[in-house]
Amino acid sequence: MFWLNVKSIPATDDSHSRTNVLQVVVKSRLKLFYRPAGLEGQPESAYHQLSVAHSGNHLTVSNPTPYYVTLFTLKVDGQEIKEADMVPPKGSVSFTLPSATASAVTWQAISDYGGVSQTGKP
Repeated sequence: MFWLNVKSIPATDDSHSRTNVLQVVVKSRLKLFYRPAGLEGQPESAYHQLSVAHSGNHLTVSNPTPYYVTLFTLKVDGQEIKEADMVPPKGSVSFTLPSATASAVTWQAISDYGGVSQTGKP
């Protein structure tokens, strides 16, 4: 995964120095995923394969696929975990829970096209 940072700064024209001018600078930051040929599975179904493990007040989300999974929501017992972001390929991420109990965990992922997936469950 790479970050593509693009900043657009408008050119200035000295001939308009005595008029009111509004100039806008646009800065965009995009995630850029490089996927070599031959990766197993489909990226759009990777969120289905996430698994969760609960230990004390920690929740670990594991991703066995070769794809990044960007989480849109991660909820434990209906309470959203705000720190949820991305789960790396063949990796895991741990989150601290507000309480030691976690009976129901659900999540939604963001697709390659920016859409939100259906709810995934372990």
